[in-house]
Amino acid sequence: MRILKRHFLRTVICFAIFCLFVSCAKNQKTEAGFFYNKQFNESKMTSITGKKVSLKDSNIHIDKENGFAFVFPAEFAIEQIPLRAWNLSSYSYDIVYFPPDKMEILKTINEQMEQSEALDNYLQAVGSGIYVCSIFRSTEFLEYEGLNALMENLYPSVEFLGTVGKSTYYFASLTNIPDYASESDKENLLLVSQAFSQLRDSIMLFPGTAVVEE
Repeated sequence: MRILKRHFLRTVICFAIFCLFVSCAKNQKTEAGFFYNKQFNESKMTSITGKKVSLKDSNIHIDKENGFAFVFPAEFAIEQIPLRAWNLSSYSYDIVYFPPDKMEILKTINEQMEQSEALDNYLQAVGSGIYVCSIFRSTEFLEYEGLNALMENLYPSVEFLGTVGKSTYYFASLTNIPDYASESDKENLLLVSQAFSQLRDSIMLFPGTAVVEE
């Protein structure tokens, strides 16, 4: 009888520990209700929607300093759609669409060019760029410095993902395709915008290695 009681007690304790573990795991959410990772893991992480993601895939961007990673949607890899990472700050990852002819101008810029010619080409191309989406980290200091205002001014939609440590995370995106875009550019931007939710849902948050500004 005593053996049965001990076995029963041991079972109850194990079950309680298991429930506690599951409860803690489920509670790894930001105040916005999204999942985050308590630390960076080289092989597998949890996305903000709770999905396990392997980091061995080549289509994943990882920013250890800022504490986020995400999976590039297939639509972002279509050769005919000229997208480029063009970060507004060292705390963000911004994706910009360039009309094909302007992207070709960017590709011509090299170290052998005259500085004035390179600058002219650069300004001509960059002025036509359309920021389509961004993942960025902010802090009280960065917000005070105007990072949040800059993003809100540039992107019509800025979604709060939550706080991890002393950093807050956001996903920003284009909501309306500019009227001045050509028909072919509008088609490309529409295809890209249809993948925003996929990109957003793939975001993985974790404590970054960068020193947090106070």
